[in-house]
Amino acid sequence: MQKTLLVTALYDLYNFDQNELIGDDDISKSKIPMTLNYRLEQLRNLLQCHVNMLLFVDPTIVKYLPEIPEYCNVVQMPLTGIKTFSKIKALPNSVSVPDGANPFKDTRSYFGLTNSKIDFVYLASQMLPQYTHYAWVDAGLSKVFTANLDSFRPNIERLINYPYENLIVAPTSSWQRMGPYEEINAGSPFWRFLGGIIIFPKDKIDQFSALSKIILDNCISKYNKLTWEVNVWAVIEAKFPELFYTYTAEHNETMASIPEK
Repeated sequence: MQKTLLVTALYDLYNFDQNELIGDDDISKSKIPMTLNYRLEQLRNLLQCHVNMLLFVDPTIVKYLPEIPEYCNVVQMPLTGIKTFSKIKALPNSVSVPDGANPFKDTRSYFGLTNSKIDFVYLASQMLPQYTHYAWVDAGLSKVFTANLDSFRPNIERLINYPYENLIVAPTSSWQRMGPYEEINAGSPFWRFLGGIIIFPKDKIDQFSALSKIILDNCISKYNKLTWEVNVWAVIEAKFPELFYTYTAEHNETMASIPEK
């Protein structure tokens, strides 16, 4: 019988104080979604979804968490305990963020965290091995439900309870799949995958994790740059399309609207 666990994580990478970002300038507006207060509000929306979930959180911000429902397990873990994050943080200064990175958001820590999504999924499968599927959902995903926030909870609950087959499932944009011999794009996001949701059968986690590490290492070695996790996923799909089931969406509520079978 299928059982899916929602996996997510909350870490404060930026230390911006929302009370200080009161200007109407573009820089202040762009920083607000990076504040801890803002992301706690988005997490609260996710916690209202009645599904089994595992939340990884930095021990220093546990005291700020909203009320945790009984169906959510919380794991306090500093980012230094996450292999991919620690590896990226330890890289020499000669390894840079991509040229197309957002100067405020896309820091080395940001690339360390986003490329660690598969690490969190792997850890969840080790800690709670009774599940058949593990669904990564960004803690702040509800921010893209700008037109219809009321649909967030039912869409997430349906996503978690969907009868998946033995394939990695993720929303993709209208961008075409990369060719099997195309090089990874190290300079800008390749928005084939949308990033906020990816669901793994338990027996595909090790393979995806190993491939992610190889592709990211190759990117760093060849270009001396970090890259987005969605670029890594695009290369994996290009080389192993048989591992995936994808559905078309955009960066809005359609991300969690998996089609009916």
